[in-house]
Amino acid sequence: MRSSASSRARQLLAAAVMSVIAGLSFSIAMGVRATLVPVTVAAFAAILVESVAFERNKPSWLSAAASSVGLVLMVGCLGRFDPTLMWQGFVDGWRQMLTSSVPAPAEPGLEAVPMIVTWITAAAAAMLTLRTARPLGPIVPPVLAYTFGLTFGDQGSAAHQGVIAVGALVGTAGVMLMFRATYTVGGRSASVPVNTSNRRVAGGAAVIVTIGVVGVLVGAFVPFGSARDSFELRDVVDEPPELRTALNPVAFAHKALVERDKPDARTVFTVETDRDIEKARFRLLVLDTYDGKAWTSSAQFLKVANKMPSSPEVKVPTNKIHQRITVEDLNGYWLPMVDWPTQTHDNDLVFDRSSGMLAVPGGLARGRTFDIDSEEPKLAGDVSVPRTARFASGPVAQHYLDLPGTFTATMRAASADAAAASFQFQSAVELEAYLSKERGLQTAPSTSPRSGQSLADLDNLLTGASGGIGSPDQFAALYAVLGRAAGMPTRIAVGYGVPVGAGRHEVRTNDLQVWPEVLFEGIGWVGFDPVPGGQAKPDQKPPAGKPNLDDTLKSAGTPPANPTDVGPGQLAGPEPGDGGLPAVIRLAGIALAASVGVVIAWIVCLWAVRVARRRRRRGHTDARARIAGAWHQALDRLAETGLRDSRAMTASDVVREGMALVGPEVSQPLAALRTIVNQARYRSAEPTAQQAEQAWLLAAQFDQLWRRTLSFGDRLRLLVDPRSLLARR
Repeated sequence: MRSSASSRARQLLAAAVMSVIAGLSFSIAMGVRATLVPVTVAAFAAILVESVAFERNKPSWLSAAASSVGLVLMVGCLGRFDPTLMWQGFVDGWRQMLTSSVPAPAEPGLEAVPMIVTWITAAAAAMLTLRTARPLGPIVPPVLAYTFGLTFGDQGSAAHQGVIAVGALVGTAGVMLMFRATYTVGGRSASVPVNTSNRRVAGGAAVIVTIGVVGVLVGAFVPFGSARDSFELRDVVDEPPELRTALNPVAFAHKALVERDKPDARTVFTVETDRDIEKARFRLLVLDTYDGKAWTSSAQFLKVANKMPSSPEVKVPTNKIHQRITVEDLNGYWLPMVDWPTQTHDNDLVFDRSSGMLAVPGGLARGRTFDIDSEEPKLAGDVSVPRTARFASGPVAQHYLDLPGTFTATMRAASADAAAASFQFQSAVELEAYLSKERGLQTAPSTSPRSGQSLADLDNLLTGASGGIGSPDQFAALYAVLGRAAGMPTRIAVGYGVPVGAGRHEVRTNDLQVWPEVLFEGIGWVGFDPVPGGQAKPDQKPPAGKPNLDDTLKSAGTPPANPTDVGPGQLAGPEPGDGGLPAVIRLAGIALAASVGVVIAWIVCLWAVRVARRRRRRGHTDARARIAGAWHQALDRLAETGLRDSRAMTASDVVREGMALVGPEVSQPLAALRTIVNQARYRSAEPTAQQAEQAWLLAAQFDQLWRRTLSFGDRLRLLVDPRSLLARR
């Protein structure tokens, strides 16, 4: 039949669109450009294969076999039929995607992953569309595939799919449901098709999309959890073994510190920048885990494509800086750079998404050049930004607050003094001044360097038991430990001091610096220098007249003349407890969102049950049962008006009760329907299909007249009123 073929075509198109949307969920791991073409081709090709098999009356197992062959050919075309690339696509591409930074490189082996998922999804959706009568059947594979694709993201990137993607998937699923209301399966036609006019399809799609949008908004704005404590599939997949064993920041840091103090300074790298920089340091590596004995790194290096995501902690405007780094005598694996890298032109680098470190697994070779784009927050010259900043809090900061063991009285007193400042940024600045100036400590000379970062070593430095003399890495470690005790999320950075001006500069071994960093909401990691006398050389400071980041940070830590200039709630120390106003607002938001979700779910459930019951009543093949269904449909309206129990009532009793409830004019179709019902009940002759159709027309007329009597409040009430489902008859 032409209509059946047209219906199949519409449903297959909806299945293809849902499959494409499901495949695009992998864009959070690879980007839209790398996934759009492969998943689109895979979806429509799989639909075509299943359609041809169905039209030629082939069994489902043969259709599945043909689809499998088509999938192999599709992946083969993507990898130019290279067996290695095909193996990578089917077997190893999954792991490589999960051990690559986001976005993953656009390589054939990785592009095959979303293509394979999309092909299987589309083939399954097409098979369920063509060979089953279940309305929800074809929707299940795309929804499962979409959810599966989201697990390949990182740090909550699933949320970036947003309202449009979810709305498109849910809306297309709604359209599919509308199409399947009149679908003919295997030549067996439904008795009385449900109306699937454009108006009905549009209305149903609008309702479903609205529900999807509300769900996304609730998930985006209500703090049920956070990106840092959510499940990520890549967390259960180990990074490549060669990266875990080779990239040991602790060993490199110790060696670099020894090299720094040697008198024969050597050039480690040269750098060319296209503009002035604010931070006169190139960060090389980060140490963020402290066990009471030493600082280590929790970095997890992933293969990186050309582009890397911006720092998730930085929300303020940033400076875009291009740097060309040429390796001279720089040992190890790490690349020095300004703050946070965003793009590179090399394809053999690995990236740690929590710290921003870049490394070369094969090691740095003399003479090799790297072009890297970075971002650094714009802070110099504007004290208002850091002065109003708060320490980062919640799961994002928890790792940087962990401390082992117990403190001595001296260390507890020092951290308490830092926490007693009038606002949070002042705490960080005053702790720097306390260690570098007020405590009277000294930097160890290069001829007799000090070492040791245990709590005992740091306490000896603070109390003067070691003569009050320490190395830069000890001062950085002491600051980071005391800062954590005072509620500051801290870590230690190792890198090189560089001149802030644009142009070419040579960086030498004695330019190595170690400094602590504090994480602030919105501005990211801010470095401090607690080493007495400082570590920066004169040429690493900006000339007079230009904004100076160090001066800006020091000024920001000075209490302003007007206390309100530090912003609302800028008290030092940890975040307020759960009893404060923010907690009340959060609880209210959760309660409101939960209430809205429950109401929406209830409305959708009632609507679905009513639609299903109406379809069942009208879809009976027996005319007598269809007439009874029309009568019960009219009784539902009366039940929603106030009729409770009609089991002991005759049809005439129901009509009289209806006149009392809704009036004589509205009850006229009900009276006519009563005649058909009585004839069907009490005459021996079987009622005709025309009588059944007439009964449903009268029920529809009664429904239309009854709705005209409803006020706006009545209509809202009926959305949640289940009385028509509970009435006894």
